[in-house]
Formats: sequence, C-alpha cells, structure tokens
Amino acid sequence: MGALTIRLPNPVHESIKLRREAAWGKREDFAQFLKLVPDVPPLAGDALSSNADTLANTKP
Repeated sequence: MGALTIRLPNPVHESIKLRREAAWGKREDFAQFLKLVPDVPPLAGDALSSNADTLANTKP
C-alpha cells in the first residue's frame, strides 16, 4: 500500500498541531512548571489594572 500526503491550509495545520501538543501535556507537569515561577511583585509597567473596563477597552 502506498502513502498518501495531504496538504492542509496553514490555519488548519496549526490548529491540529496545537491540539496535539496540548493533548501530550499533563496537568502535573504544568503545576510543576508553575512552582518554578517566583512569587514576586511585577516590575514597573508590567502590572495589570484591576479595573475591568480598562482591560476590556485595551487594544492588542
């Protein structure tokens, strides 16, 4: 039996790739990774506003 190659549009390919990578991940691994993040206040300019209206109206 021969091989069949199918070219997918980039958005479809990326979506499948992200889902596959997410399926390989484990919650325990992610929790372990988060334990490595230092619990310190954000640097100047990195803090998020607590005002939901400000966040909702912010353009990327």
